[in-house]
Amino acid sequence: MIDPLLTEADVAAATGRSISSLRKDRAKGVGIPWVRVGPRSPRYKEADVQPYVEGREHQPRREAGYSCNYLLTQADLALALHRSISSLRRDRKRGVGVPWVRVGRSPRYKASDVRAYLEGLEHQPRREAGCSCGGNKGPAAP
Repeated sequence: MIDPLLTEADVAAATGRSISSLRKDRAKGVGIPWVRVGPRSPRYKEADVQPYVEGREHQPRREAGYSCNYLLTQADLALALHRSISSLRRDRKRGVGVPWVRVGRSPRYKASDVRAYLEGLEHQPRREAGCSCGGNKGPAAP
């Protein structure tokens, strides 16, 4: 089966890089392998784009797991989590928080990693409804 070919715009959206940075990489002979299908029509094999993104992943030392193609900028994540960009930067330096991918010089966050991170932060109630533990009655009477 033939591997689907992606346009510059498709690759830019999947990797979080600009079209101009993809063009610069092609001129330098670095970055994602590409195919010329016409005089001004570079295309990228989907099978080459995925390993490129996966090879640029940075994983916090205390967490594991990846699987999604949609990438968020640090501004998007800060807005979604109601946190500052500087706190996200601090988390990356400490190796904690949401796993991230370096795209060029910019950190990006996979949507699936953000979901997994938030699920890990969920708190369960300490007592189930209908608990027969008697509650907190204070110190026992003598």
